[in-house]
Amino acid sequence: MKGNCVAIVKAPTGFGKTVTVLYSISKMLRRGVFERVMYTVRTRNELDPVIKECKSLDLDFVVVYSIKRMCPLARDSNISSEGFWSICAVLRLRGECRFYSGVSTVSSYDVVKIVKDSEDHLSIAKNLADRIGVCPYYTLIRFVNDVDVAILTYPYIFKESIWLATFRDYDASQTLLVIDEAHNILNIGSIMGETISIKDLKKAIDESLDLSAEDVAERLKNILYISINNVSGKGYTYIGKEKLGVDTGFVDKVSNLVFTAIVKAMKNFEYKYNIAKLDIALSRVSKFLSLLVNPNYDVYTSKDFYNQLVLSVLLTNFIPLEKIFEKFSAAILMSATPPSAEFLKNAIKIDKHVLQVDVEDFGAHNYLKENSVTVIFTGATTSYRSRNKAVFNIYKELIVRVYEVVPRGIILVVYPSYDVMNTIAEELAIENAIVESGHTPLDVLNFVIHKPKVLLNIVAGGRLAEGIEFVVNGKSLVESVIVVGIPYPQPDDYVEKLRQSIVKGGGSYVDYYRDIAAVRVLQAIGRAIRNENDYAFVILADRRYVNPEILKRLGLRPRVITNNISKIIQVANNYFNQIGM
Repeated sequence: MKGNCVAIVKAPTGFGKTVTVLYSISKMLRRGVFERVMYTVRTRNELDPVIKECKSLDLDFVVVYSIKRMCPLARDSNISSEGFWSICAVLRLRGECRFYSGVSTVSSYDVVKIVKDSEDHLSIAKNLADRIGVCPYYTLIRFVNDVDVAILTYPYIFKESIWLATFRDYDASQTLLVIDEAHNILNIGSIMGETISIKDLKKAIDESLDLSAEDVAERLKNILYISINNVSGKGYTYIGKEKLGVDTGFVDKVSNLVFTAIVKAMKNFEYKYNIAKLDIALSRVSKFLSLLVNPNYDVYTSKDFYNQLVLSVLLTNFIPLEKIFEKFSAAILMSATPPSAEFLKNAIKIDKHVLQVDVEDFGAHNYLKENSVTVIFTGATTSYRSRNKAVFNIYKELIVRVYEVVPRGIILVVYPSYDVMNTIAEELAIENAIVESGHTPLDVLNFVIHKPKVLLNIVAGGRLAEGIEFVVNGKSLVESVIVVGIPYPQPDDYVEKLRQSIVKGGGSYVDYYRDIAAVRVLQAIGRAIRNENDYAFVILADRRYVNPEILKRLGLRPRVITNNISKIIQVANNYFNQIGM
């Protein structure tokens, strides 16, 4: 890599992507190929493996994640990130934060030493505050230019408002960008958009009235009225920001009102005792409205996990994503299921050379392939034209019979949508079954680890399909995975908007949707095989899986293709006997 290129690195779970790439990066930095690296991960928990490897390679680094989580005054509070940003700004402007006042005097030597001596991202922030009495967030931001690697969570790269607030003057032209779990960039709406609840909107209206800002309250009421009266109940429903009448003048007015609300709330308030009381809903609404005036975004309504109405501002084209890649000298996209080169070239329109590296080509093991037996069931499909009671009954029979033949562990059933899952799962007469709804990942994990055998029903692409590890003593509890249908994005107004954008740019939306479906399937199967000691029996239950383009993207080798459920049970019996279950 010598600049002006994007490398797609495909390597399975457990391969060692992080240390391999960081080792190579250390050599490139020494040779002056790049000045430094911004290494971004999806969640805070994914920071620690990068920290560990940076320390092992003796790389100087800083770590930046949620300002609220890093703040010694707020890390244990329930205040929202948006609410805390506003409070932090007021405290800094008034010179009332003793941790912030010391940021300009601390030396890079002291900071780097504490960072390297700390175990993880939490202890880094705590040690900076406790040992030298400085704000961890602003201290680490200050020294980004002085280290080899800046380890960041996604919002610092993908949220334009956060990038501008944090790195407005940063020159990325000699910086290498690394995106871990890069399959997430296929879901641009979730990583680059903003969402507020109707509850937040109603609270912001009340706060506006308390501040005698009747004009702001009336305009927010109009947004509330339009939102409530524009929801279909299935996926995202398009509203159109023109209906809401939001302009930069109104956004500025709400932003100023936020400052006024915070100042008023902080009068005679003991900040250190109950900071959550300063969580101003207007802060969240202001952030939401600021993105709404961006020409690349538009507004939609939908229902959340708890069937509550929410408003979302979502990216309707790939222009901001393209600008991110253009701003950096080069990029490495790492994942067990990375986006395709076609997606980068045809959808994002990246104007850089695109490389593809698959570690299997160099002899690396892919245990997801090697340790799984995959069969394709062609006796049904979840395509819209074919959905009926008879088809759903076939799927129910398949699930029940597979559940009966698996001796123990988790039988993971993955559906393309909540509608399909609820229709099938609610009639399954299985005692130890759980259906994804408002359950937290911890709730689900606590349920499954105490049962000898569990049927777990989840939706592809959801938080339980990727955001949880079913591992005990180093071994996955998932013994079988049934993928019901092909998890293409469910048609709604937002999917249609993206389709129009891709077609308008000369790209293939079919390829894009296949990429998303393949990633969702492989991520779900990946719950079963976390290392070389895990094995799984996998059923791709839809006749469309015989399509060569889909099989190519999945990279799996089906053992059997059949429309006969009894044949699948026979293969399953042989498999579980063979592995000694």
